[in-house]
Amino acid sequence: PLQALYNHNARKEGKIRAKIGFTKVKYLPEELKSPSWVLIYKDIVATAHLLDNPICVVIRDKEIAEGHKIFFNYLWKSSKF
Repeated sequence: PLQALYNHNARKEGKIRAKIGFTKVKYLPEELKSPSWVLIYKDIVATAHLLDNPICVVIRDKEIAEGHKIFFNYLWKSSKF
């Protein structure tokens, strides 16, 4: 299933995403608020910032993707439904 972490104050968006099949959503603690999002898929990491000056950086590297997955799993374990 897809796992998505949202900022603590993005419950409306998280509920919309949770309605998509095979999707689990959790919310980050308040002190970890971020204006950016990260997508990790296989050996690809995409980081995007869509506010004032939109930018997206895509990296295709197995080791970088694995490192980001470790961070994600740590955050997933410390976040709440």
